[in-house]
Amino acid sequence: MYWENRGEAKWPGLLEEGCGWRDSNPHALRHQILSLARLPITPHPHDASASTGRNIRCTRWYRDAACWRFGYLHPLPLLMRFFFLSSALLLLSGWLSAQGYTGARSAALAGSAVTLSDEWSALNNQAGMAFCGAARAAVFYESRFLVPGLGDKGFAGSVPVGRGAAGISFRSFGTSLFSSSRVGLAYALKLDEKLSLGVQTNYHAVRIAEGYGTTRTFTIEGGAVYRMNERLTIAAHLFNPTRSRLAEFNDERMASMLRGGASYSFSRKVKLLAEIRKSSDRNPALSTGLEYDVAEYLSIRLGAGTNPGLTSFGIGWQVGSWRMDASSSYHSILGFSPQVSLAYAPPAKP
Repeated sequence: MYWENRGEAKWPGLLEEGCGWRDSNPHALRHQILSLARLPITPHPHDASASTGRNIRCTRWYRDAACWRFGYLHPLPLLMRFFFLSSALLLLSGWLSAQGYTGARSAALAGSAVTLSDEWSALNNQAGMAFCGAARAAVFYESRFLVPGLGDKGFAGSVPVGRGAAGISFRSFGTSLFSSSRVGLAYALKLDEKLSLGVQTNYHAVRIAEGYGTTRTFTIEGGAVYRMNERLTIAAHLFNPTRSRLAEFNDERMASMLRGGASYSFSRKVKLLAEIRKSSDRNPALSTGLEYDVAEYLSIRLGAGTNPGLTSFGIGWQVGSWRMDASSSYHSILGFSPQVSLAYAPPAKP
C-alpha cells in the first residue's frame, strides 16, 4: 500500500527491527486515556514474549505511526478518536460553564457570591471590585471530591484606578490527561455611590493528552452591583453571552450562564445571601448562604444549594490585613470538596 511505502522510506529498517525504546515505554498514559473512554486497547509490543511476535506488533505500530504522519487514516480508529475527543470536550465545557466556587468564602456560602465585593470579585462578579476601596489579592486551592488530580486552583487581584478598579485573574483545573485554564483581565467602574458595572475578557486553553493537542478560545463576561441601602444589595452577572466556540468538530461551544442574587444584612455581624443561576445547558440552580461574624477576627459560614444538591460550611480568620478562609462542600454521592484560600485584604479607605 502507498502508506506502507512512505512509512518504509521515512523510517528505513524500523518496520523490521525490534523497538527498543518502545519496549522501555509501555505508554501508560495512552492506556489510561483509552480506559477512561472505554475504548479497546491494542496489544503493546512489551507484552509479547517471542521476538517474532514483538517485531510483528512493532511493525504494526510503526505502520500506524506512518499512517498518522502522512494522513492516511484507518476510519475506525479515527472515529474512536473523534468520539473520545468530543466526550472530553463535553466534560470540560461542562466544567467551564459550572466554574465551581471561587475562594473558600464563596464555597462556604454554596457559591452565593454575586453580590459580594471582595478580593474574589475578579472571578465572581467584576462589578464588585469598584467597592473594594483598596488593592487586594488572593489565592485558593480546592480538592474536588478528594480525588487525586482533580485540583482546582486560582488567583485574583484588583487595584483601584480612578473611579473604578482594574483586576486580573487566573484559574486552572484538571490532570495530566486533560486540563483547562483561563486568564482574565477586568475593569469595574463605580457610576455613583450605589451602582457599579464591570466587564472582563478571558483567554481559555483546553489541553487533552496523547497527541490530541490544545484548543483555545476567548470569552467575555460582565455584571452589575446595586446597593439599594445599607442593608440590601442586588446584583447580576452574565458569562459568555456569545457562546464561544471550543472546537469545530460537532460545533462544540462553551455554555453561557446568567446569575442573579441578593444579600441582606440583619446587622453588622449577620448577612443572608441568595443566588439563582441558569446555564444554557443545565437546569436552574438555587443557592443560599449565611455569614456570621462571631468576632472582629472570626467568621462562621453555612450554605446550601440545588442542582446539584449540596451543603457547605466554613470559617474565616482575619489577622490585620491578612485573611485565611477554609471551607468544604458536601455532595451526598461524591463526598467532600475542601478548599482553602489566603487573601491580602487591607481595610477599605474611608
